Amino acid sequence: MDKKLFDQVRAAQQGDKESLGQIIEAFAPAIRQAKHQTNRNEQEDVQQAIIEMLIHKILSYDLSQTLDYSAFCKLNQCESNARLNTVERATYSEEGY
Repeated sequence: MDKKLFDQVRAAQQGDKESLGQIIEAFAPAIRQAKHQTNRNEQEDVQQAIIEMLIHKILSYDLSQTLDYSAFCKLNQCESNARLNTVERATYSEEGY
């Protein structure tokens, strides 16, 4: 993929079929893996259903609600700190503090 996923989704939403195809191709290994978890009679139907769902999600995804990088880092830092604090509290309790 030459473009980042965000840019490809935006292009696909604006009607760029090549970008839409590239996104689907990027997810092809996961689609194949899911398809092979069903019986042989249903594999093609499952693959088609997954691709249709992926297309729908790509075209309807609200890009304006996507976090920018700094907001993403802040969110992850807060979650990391919360997990760390939980681990620290458990450690202190075990050591009798």
